[in-house]
Amino acid sequence: SIKKIHPIFAYLAKSGYTDDAVWKGEIFEFNIFSKALSSEEVLYLFKNGAVSTSIDENLNLLPEEFSLMQNYPNPFNPSTIIKYQLPKDGFVTLKVYDILGREVKTLVSEYQNKGRYDVIFNAENLASGIYIYQLRSGSFIANKKLLLMK
Repeated sequence: SIKKIHPIFAYLAKSGYTDDAVWKGEIFEFNIFSKALSSEEVLYLFKNGAVSTSIDENLNLLPEEFSLMQNYPNPFNPSTIIKYQLPKDGFVTLKVYDILGREVKTLVSEYQNKGRYDVIFNAENLASGIYIYQLRSGSFIANKKLLLMK
């Protein structure tokens, strides 16, 4: 548990940003990410708030099975978060299709290490409707539906 933080590191806190070098506030919440965030991800978190997750030190943090979670929020407008987990390293694709099966967006197409991942899907330029997102890695394939409402 973090009890104190040096004031020089305490510029960005729950109460907002200050450039006052002698500001001595408290940080009530913070987030640790497993990767550098893109500007789109930072903007999404700023607008919608970060999702807090507590960590139980007794839990095994590496996933033991493939999983594609339901996007959140759903229905959404214009962005949603898609989470998935990989129990082993491999090439991963995460694609979004329209209801007729036409690919509308590739969100991930790369080799990834085992672990848990969050991807922000921005559908700002798409029409309202039902879409399917599909995760593929090795022989694993999973699909879920999402609903865009504008």
